[in-house]
Amino acid sequence: MHQFFMQLLQYHGLENHNPSHVSRVLGIREFTVKEYQLAARRYPMKSISCILEKIRTADLNCKGLGLIQSLKKRYFGS
Repeated sequence: MHQFFMQLLQYHGLENHNPSHVSRVLGIREFTVKEYQLAARRYPMKSISCILEKIRTADLNCKGLGLIQSLKKRYFGS
């Protein structure tokens, strides 16, 4: 999921949205470019940034890195 949204962010930054150019730059097959075009209409760059932050936070929490902060908030309120 992270890779898809990173590539979608790259897609937004491209000036040329020609399918062959997009597939070459993003390293995807040309027939999947249409999915990125549709997703780009649905997710503006600001939304993608928020989504990537949530993915990162969830990943850290799954690895236990958010556990200490969570416990501090729960038991000490800060």
